[in-house]
Amino acid sequence: MRARLSPLFLIALLTSLLLHLTASLGDTLWLWWQHDPLTDTPLIQPSQRTLQGRQLADHASRRLLAGIQPLDALQVQLGLPAVPASPAPILSEATAPAAPGAPPQPIVPPPKPAAPPPKPSTPAPQAPVSPPQVAATAEPSPPATAIAVVTPPEPTVTVVPAAATAAARPVLDGPFPRQIDVSYLIKGVALAKLKWRQDGDEYEIDLLGSFLGQTYEWKSEGEVGPHGLRPKRFTEWRNRKPAPRYLVEFDWPAQQVSFGEPAKRQTAPLQEGAQDMFSAPYQFALQGSRLPDFTMQVVSGRKTYTVPFKLIGETTLTLSGIKVPTLVLSGSHEKRRFEFYLAPDWHNLPVRIRSDDGEAVQDMIAVEVAFDGNTVLARAAPRERDR
Repeated sequence: MRARLSPLFLIALLTSLLLHLTASLGDTLWLWWQHDPLTDTPLIQPSQRTLQGRQLADHASRRLLAGIQPLDALQVQLGLPAVPASPAPILSEATAPAAPGAPPQPIVPPPKPAAPPPKPSTPAPQAPVSPPQVAATAEPSPPATAIAVVTPPEPTVTVVPAAATAAARPVLDGPFPRQIDVSYLIKGVALAKLKWRQDGDEYEIDLLGSFLGQTYEWKSEGEVGPHGLRPKRFTEWRNRKPAPRYLVEFDWPAQQVSFGEPAKRQTAPLQEGAQDMFSAPYQFALQGSRLPDFTMQVVSGRKTYTVPFKLIGETTLTLSGIKVPTLVLSGSHEKRRFEFYLAPDWHNLPVRIRSDDGEAVQDMIAVEVAFDGNTVLARAAPRERDR
């Protein structure tokens, strides 16, 4: 006889499975529930706006200090200022000093020029003559020193309406942040966290995510300068294994790039301005219209693409309940297609990154954003269950 499972056992098994899935995927499921779904082709309007570049913080300070030479030494003088020496006395005698042993010679003043003859003039009307006044003789007083009193201007106070200070979406200005933390929702179900770090002339972009028990990690690192990003290495790991799954190395002096699995590397010519998959949107964010054109070589772990990007318009995304205007850059190469949604009010941050390789679509949408530790976009916290 075959053993039959009781209904109570099946109910207990299903309940245990649901509890396990809720415990492991509860936060992701909550994000998916709270997330505003975006269609594959959101409504993109034509735009007259241009993608303005951003200045890095360190390079902005260097630009302001350009041409200013540092001091070799600093002298500090204490006490009252020195009294200027009295001018040399003027000789009042009509003699000039002579050589030693010689009698003094008289100084002959130069002849005065003859006065010009007076011009005839029309006699002026006579004013009444007042009796002569005798002025008292007094010692001449020393000239007074004028002291200028400068009154500082009154500070200008700008009154900001209360409605303007409570804007849900702050508009940010100034240098590009040194630290950016973004949480992306991938395909509406998986959570990935991206970190941008800039330290002097070096940058790092780290992205860590997981989906259906698989862990993915990407890292882009390289140099940053007046012309934006110049990546050195792009690495992809799977399931936290120490050996990378894919590795990309940029050899700029040799103008070559190698990519692929570490044991099966390929090489290709390296074009000026080339980027990897995750440095490319940040290069657009930093350089914007300063780029000579928007055609860019993009290297993934497996292939290299020469992608002519184009600014196709603007659209507004709803991210964690906040409407964020974006400019859309789109580019394609054979079956590969990229779309970068950059937020001009947030340092051109890529708040959505969408790629399609003809086999799978990767769609990353921001749900949490912080610049230099200041949160500008926060996702809603899960509600507590009723007991």
